[in-house]
Amino acid sequence: MSENKLTFFRQSGWLAIATATSGVFLIAVYPVITKKTADPGIFMALLRVFTVLAIPTAGLQIVMAQDAAAAITPQKKEQLAAASQAIARGILGFWVCLAVLCAVFQHRIASTLNLAHESALWVTLFLVLAQLFLPFGQGLLQGTQNFAWLGWSIILSGLGRFAGVCIMVLIFKTQSTGALFGALLGLGAATTVGLFPSRTL
Repeated sequence: MSENKLTFFRQSGWLAIATATSGVFLIAVYPVITKKTADPGIFMALLRVFTVLAIPTAGLQIVMAQDAAAAITPQKKEQLAAASQAIARGILGFWVCLAVLCAVFQHRIASTLNLAHESALWVTLFLVLAQLFLPFGQGLLQGTQNFAWLGWSIILSGLGRFAGVCIMVLIFKTQSTGALFGALLGLGAATTVGLFPSRTL
């Protein structure tokens, strides 16, 4: 078997393991929430809000992967850097608009979602920020064939969230807001690992 085929199988195997591991730990979060918190419904409701708000960047990983893979000349790399900076500013601008809306209507939103503490809304908002940047960073890793970092980012998106939730709920005995903060720690770690190798852009 040629070296290229061996490399392909190693990389695809690593990513398959990373994806499966992440999925297992994402599923494992829910028993912890339902059995160890008094208000699991709040966590689930805010998780759905978080998922909907993160939809705008759903296809971003594919776009960034294609652009990064095509950047094989110095000129193309400069164009990729410029595009990456513009997209990052766009993501941040979108999130700032969401933050402003939440600041203006936080009492109404909290009342609609039956939140006991408005802090849960803000933790969810920062979860959205991390999730918006996650496919952006992972796309750059995929396009530059940096599969080691990509795999760890994928794993942390599940394992990190599970570990964060367990720490906050089982050790610190927090409720849904604390569980959301634990999820934020894990997702933030995954996003950081996804973005760090491309920081020069």
